[in-house]
Amino acid sequence: MFRPSSMAMAIPHTPAKSAAVEAGGGNRVSPSRPRGTPQAPRGAVGKVRRVVQALLLLLTFGSTPPSFCTASAGALLSSWLRNRWASIWDAEMATVPATPAIPATPATRPLPMAAARSPILMVRSFSGVPGGKRAGASGDRRDGRPRRVAGCYRSRVKVTVLGAGSWGTTVATIASKRNPTMLWARSEDLAREINDKHANSRYLEGFNLPESLRGTSDLEEAASEADVLVVGIPSHGFREVLEQAAPHIRPWVPVVSLTKGFERGSLLRMTEIVKEVLPGRPAAALTGPNIAKEIMAGFAAASVIATDDLSVAAALQGVLRRGVFRIYTHHDVIGCEVGGALKNVVAIAAGIAEGLGVGDNTRAMVITRGLAELARLGIAMGGEPQTFAGLAGMGDLMVTCISRHSRNRHVGEQLGKGRPLDEILGEMTMVAEGVKTASLVMELAGHHGGVELPICSRIEGVVTGRLGVRDAYEGLMRTAPGHEAEPG
Repeated sequence: MFRPSSMAMAIPHTPAKSAAVEAGGGNRVSPSRPRGTPQAPRGAVGKVRRVVQALLLLLTFGSTPPSFCTASAGALLSSWLRNRWASIWDAEMATVPATPAIPATPATRPLPMAAARSPILMVRSFSGVPGGKRAGASGDRRDGRPRRVAGCYRSRVKVTVLGAGSWGTTVATIASKRNPTMLWARSEDLAREINDKHANSRYLEGFNLPESLRGTSDLEEAASEADVLVVGIPSHGFREVLEQAAPHIRPWVPVVSLTKGFERGSLLRMTEIVKEVLPGRPAAALTGPNIAKEIMAGFAAASVIATDDLSVAAALQGVLRRGVFRIYTHHDVIGCEVGGALKNVVAIAAGIAEGLGVGDNTRAMVITRGLAELARLGIAMGGEPQTFAGLAGMGDLMVTCISRHSRNRHVGEQLGKGRPLDEILGEMTMVAEGVKTASLVMELAGHHGGVELPICSRIEGVVTGRLGVRDAYEGLMRTAPGHEAEPG
């Protein structure tokens, strides 16, 4: 039977080089290298030689009897070729001179040893699919060991989601269909309901959760097991929970924020809080037009995962996307987070227009002029203009302003109908971030050169009690319009 390792004997060498070839693998020997020490072929000759080896293997397999040319033979060929190329690459890399040492700083600190065991960051894949899993390949084997896929092993990434609200539970549900996932809830009763009844009746009534999704109210247990940490805590409690979990989070574990808002006092974005509390961990934001109940119902949706390192974003993309829930990578963290925060304020304005019964034309005006304000402040803070025309900007703004499931639009609509804010918030089980964000947005505008935000300014007046709903609306209408690119 033909042995792939015998291919090297089938490759003739030119007479000029035959004297320099040793028996140890047919490699050239450097004058400074002891005789008999193998060295990987380099340059054009080495590349041609490897291509010829591959072609000879294909020809040999193609000439074998039909009984041998089966799917298993094809799998053997594919696996052998990929392993062969991997060994050649490793041999080539071993001959590359070491890079001179650089003094360790926060930016150049060596990768922690824990990172070498991190499935999310260090998976090597020949298939080109993040996470090392080829499309259509199944999960681990029945004996518990990882399944070998296309020349590599598929690692199972342990995902922990902090926060069992509607969106946190939805993301945990998506992640649990591909990887072991744990959902942390403040309430022990809710954690028990997730485990025993596979439901979250408080936030997602009527939806069944996967049996594989585990619930817990033990923060240490949840944080210590995570290979990927997803945080869905409202902005006012985001730092507190992260600080409590910090001692139990392993080095180099990526942290993904689901929260759309700013921290009161510091005016920091959520990924900035992650970098303060958990230095050295990659920080990312998952944002976009995502109504939790629609995604749980199986409707198509899209989001973006934004982080400074696109290789980390691609790995997280493979962990969190599933079926018709599409995730795109993005590098503009500032723009994506600002868009996600400001759209909540504009959604309150759109809801007020709905509550006042002023018509669809007015709502369209509020949404489009709100988008201009969103982009104006985002660019002043360092975001990129094109970000606000995408999923994290216009997409998220549209769904939050028009969806009947939108909490912020609901608050605005009830305000437009004349109900007091405290009464509206008191009957809600979930947080409407736009109420808290409105005043913070105006502080940020002042810190960045006095950016003009007429709509956000009026909403800030309404939620703080300075303005009545109708006064705010009529004040906007009295503003003299100028060029469309100008505020107003």
